[in-house]
Amino acid sequence: MRKDLHMLVMSDVDTFGSALRTIRRIEGATLGAFAVKLGVPGRNIQEIETGRRGVSVKRSVEWARLLGYPPQL
Repeated sequence: MRKDLHMLVMSDVDTFGSALRTIRRIEGATLGAFAVKLGVPGRNIQEIETGRRGVSVKRSVEWARLLGYPPQL
């Protein structure tokens, strides 16, 4: 199922932040709960989702794996 979900997520996003937001919403997670899952403050997730903060390649790969998605997300 994750592979199909990955295709759905990637078909409608143009940035890592928008992909992250889509995944969070699909999982039904609040910013706070999602931040805890990823080990960062909720404000960081909000800033990433809106494009005000970037994410390193290393961290994005770690998060993709943690969330069960291929690292090329």
